[in-house]
Parts: sequence; structure tokens; C-alpha cells
Amino acid sequence: MEATFSQRDEFKRKIVAENLIKLFDSEDNITPVVIDGPWGSGKTEFCHKFVNLCIEKKVGFQCVYIDAFKYDHSEEPLLMLIAAVASLVKDESKKKDLVKKAIPIAKVLGKTAGKAAIAWVLKANAEDLGEELSEALKVGGEEAVDDGIKKVFENFEKAEENLKIFKDALETITKENKIVIAIDELDRCRPLFALALLEKIKHVFDVKGVSILLSTNVRQIQAIVKKQYGSEIDAETYLSKFFSLVIHLPQDHELGNREYAQNAQRLFYDLVNANTILSRFYSPDSTICHLFKDIFELHGRSLRDAEKFFRNIEVFNKFGGDFTIKENTLWAYVAFIFMGIYIYTFDPNLATKIARGQHSLQDISRFLGVEMNALKEVDDRDFRVLLLAAFVLDTNDETHWSKFGEGAAKNWNTQISKCFNQGREPGRGNRIGIFQRTIRKLQFI
Repeated sequence: MEATFSQRDEFKRKIVAENLIKLFDSEDNITPVVIDGPWGSGKTEFCHKFVNLCIEKKVGFQCVYIDAFKYDHSEEPLLMLIAAVASLVKDESKKKDLVKKAIPIAKVLGKTAGKAAIAWVLKANAEDLGEELSEALKVGGEEAVDDGIKKVFENFEKAEENLKIFKDALETITKENKIVIAIDELDRCRPLFALALLEKIKHVFDVKGVSILLSTNVRQIQAIVKKQYGSEIDAETYLSKFFSLVIHLPQDHELGNREYAQNAQRLFYDLVNANTILSRFYSPDSTICHLFKDIFELHGRSLRDAEKFFRNIEVFNKFGGDFTIKENTLWAYVAFIFMGIYIYTFDPNLATKIARGQHSLQDISRFLGVEMNALKEVDDRDFRVLLLAAFVLDTNDETHWSKFGEGAAKNWNTQISKCFNQGREPGRGNRIGIFQRTIRKLQFI
């Protein structure tokens, strides 16, 4: 299902999209506009929702989405941009005319503009922009390609003239219907590709009626600039030549980090409950759900973190063999397995220590956010404390329990036994064994 703001808008970002629509629909030529946010903050989802909102509202411009990272293998982003624009031109004759006038620009400014490449641009549409160029060369577009190539200027002195011809052709099209190109995942691209893309936007697509929406992590792009041109360069000033307006994507709509993490937990909840087997263990009132609500808040997990965690759960449940989660698995085993996957996902060093039996209780206490003193009294309201107790009990070192009063170890053993339905619980040593087997399965060993 396509992402829309009507499905979910926990970050209150629809207002941002609506104001962007007003900006792009106005006479002001403010472009490129940058949507800035850290990794995992939901920029990609916002872009999809923005495009879908434009379709829903039948706005006064056409909008196309590009995942720049999919083209990162290419040496030249120019064809990607030309193809995106061409995909919006419904009139085939106008599309061919635009592409023909783009050929000299592609020859002068681009690294690849052979018959296959230009034919791909002619054939491309919004649904198949990701196809390989070699697969897109079709009979029927050859004449237009040949005619265009014959007119390619061989002299760089005429580059500006060629550029003006292309821009004029593009502006003729945008007089009828303005264009917005939403470019996502720029911060994931190779440095050379990312910078080349910015340069092509500035020099080739600075045309009235064409607006660019960039979705990226500005700090990462600044790092790319410094890596490419040296640490002494003022990356912020350099990028100001390319960015007309930077909008910092709201993370929590004046809510604290706690609410930010809860949004990630809600996404994780939705992902788990779309799985027939896993959903049996993850109702809103379940201990496991409360456990990861707390742990997400403790570590400030993002939306991308939630997706990454769930993806590893899916991998585990495909390749875990007899150890996978089934409909009849005890919920306590599921909680231990989930936590093992969580540790593997977000703290690989600790995961390796646990798998090798080299972890310390301080490592576990720190990760769970639970002080050792919490073990003085049995408290079934926080499953993190029970997990810490399980690790301490499996050390077989009674000196740990002498600090917490007589009977503490026995009381915690009883509590853990209840979670495993008394009689089916793992014995000492095997509780940590659940974590170790889970982690090893994900390490494919």
C-alpha cells in the first residue's frame, strides 16, 4: 500500500507537505528545497507521502520521485534527471524533441550518451526509471536518436548555446505544467555522484517551472564536501550555492525524545502485527510489547532502527531452524529471543561477547539500563530487571546475591520459572544459552 498521511502522521508532517505544495505552486522560484533530517528520521516516507499528497490534491504541477541511490552505480547523474523530466511529458513528439535537445548537453556534460542511453531516456516513464539502459534500447526510437546525434556539437565552445537550447525547450514544456522532481537518498550516494548531481541541478535544471526537492542529511553532505575538497573548506558556505532553502524535518512535533522513540515502537508494533505468527506474542498489553516500549525509549530508537530490528527478526525466523519462533513457543522464550536479536542489531560488540561467554554483568546492566541494586526485590513490572536477574543467576556466583539479601536468588528463580510455565523453563546456564543461540544463528555460525 502506498504511504499517505491519512494512514499515519504521528510526526505531524502533513502541514510541512501542504506548505511545500503552496511554495511549489507559487510564482516564487525557490529551488532546490532541501528536506533535512538524520538517518532513520523518516525522510523517504515523507517524500512518498508528499508525492502521493500532490496526486491526491491534483495540484498545479507534476511531481516525480527519484531514489538517487539506485543510480549510484552510474558515473553520471544527468541521464537520470533527464529521464525523470521526460517521464512526465505525455506528448511523445514533445518528449522526443526535448530529448534530442538534451543530447548535446549529455555529450558535453555527461560521460555516457550513446544510442542505448538516449533511447532509454525516450522510453523511460515514472514506473520504470530503474531499468538497465541495455534493456531499454528498443526498435522505433533509433531514427530520433540518430537525428539527434548527428546534430551534436563537437566543440565545447558551444556548450552554453546547447544549454540554452535545452533550457528553452524545457521551459516551453513547463509553461503548460510545472514540474517538481523529488530526489531522495542523496546522502547515501558516493561522494562524486552526489556532488555531480548537485552540479547538474544547478547548471542544467535552473529553469523557470522546474523545482527540485532534495531529501538528505545535510551534515552528511557537508562531510562529503570536506572529504572531496579538503577539511579546510567551509562546507556550509559551499552548499549554500546549491541549496536555496533548507527545511529541518520535524521529528516529534514538540514532543520529547520519549515520544520520538514511541513512534518508532509503534512502527515496530505494526510490522510485528502484520506477521501471523509473531503477532500472537505482541498484543498491546503483552509483557514483550511493554519491554520493547521501554527499551526503545531508553535507547532513543528511530523509525529506521525499528525497521532494521524487525528485518533481523524475519531473517532469524527464516534461518533459525528448530530454534525459530512458532505458534506454540512460550512467550518468555520469544522475549529472550527478541532481546537477543535486539542486542545483535544494535550492539554487535556486546553480542559477540555474549556469544563467546565473555560479557560482564556490568555490560548487561548498562545495556538494559538497570542498576544491580534493582535485584534486591522481585519486581515483575519491568522485564528488563528479570533479564538482568537471569544473567546474574547464570553466572553461578553466589557472591553476587550476597549483596541483595538472603533468598534473593531463590525468589528470582521462582519468578523466572513462572514466566516459563514452571517446568519448561531453561535451567541455569541455558538462559544465557537462549541469547547465545539466537546471536549465533544471526551470525550464521
